[in-house]
Amino acid sequence: MHRGTDGVPACVRALEAPDAVRAGLLKQVDAGYRQPEPRVPHAPQTRGTMEGRG
Repeated sequence: MHRGTDGVPACVRALEAPDAVRAGLLKQVDAGYRQPEPRVPHAPQTRGTMEGRG
C-alpha cells in the first residue's frame, strides 16, 4: 500500500475472502499501514501542507 486509501479496497477483499485466506490478507493490510505509520506525524512539514511553528 502506498496511500491510506489503498487500504479500503484491501480490507474489503480480505473480509470477502474465504476463511482460509482471510488472515493472510489482513496481515498484508496491517503491514501496509505499519510501513508509513512512523512518518505520519512529520507529513505536514515534509509535504508543506502546514506552516512551521516557532
